[in-house]
Amino acid sequence: MLRPHRRIYFVRMLHGRGVCRLAPPRTIAAVITAAGDSLCQLVVESQDVLDGRRVLVCSCLGATLDGAALQQWYKQLHVHLPGRCPVTLAHRLLLHNAVGAPLLIAAFVATTAALEGHAAPWDKVSQEWVPGVCAHWLCMAPLLTINALRVPNHFQVLCVNCAALVWNVGLSWLCHRPLLAQKRRE
Repeated sequence: MLRPHRRIYFVRMLHGRGVCRLAPPRTIAAVITAAGDSLCQLVVESQDVLDGRRVLVCSCLGATLDGAALQQWYKQLHVHLPGRCPVTLAHRLLLHNAVGAPLLIAAFVATTAALEGHAAPWDKVSQEWVPGVCAHWLCMAPLLTINALRVPNHFQVLCVNCAALVWNVGLSWLCHRPLLAQKRRE
């Protein structure tokens, strides 16, 4: 007999273990993405004033892609690959890093470009997708693996959220890189 389906939340650890009940996953993802873009603008790009429209776009994409789409993706991974044994965790991580992350990176870059008025968002994706996926594989994939296998349960949310903040700084910079090149030429 099949067990009833258990609801799996954003990054599985956020709500599932009762660790963080501050806000819904979409809200947390939106705040982390907005903070990442703000840090990117102020620290990495050294801007004097935040571009509010850009922060809003990134925040909405964080809520939609990270908070909703990623939550559903993890839910499907848990439905089709249930369990907590290391082999099952490795399969889920492999599927996420090989399929889910590249698709979400492409969607984030394309939607950011489209919402910010670029004429050809897919040109932006073709230019930035490979560096974005490589950065994800080099930075986030190992951290997610370590987090799933070695970090104690009560620290996993903190670990993933800190990594997500750093990842969103890099993703924001990647999405807005040509704008920096244009500003420097002027």
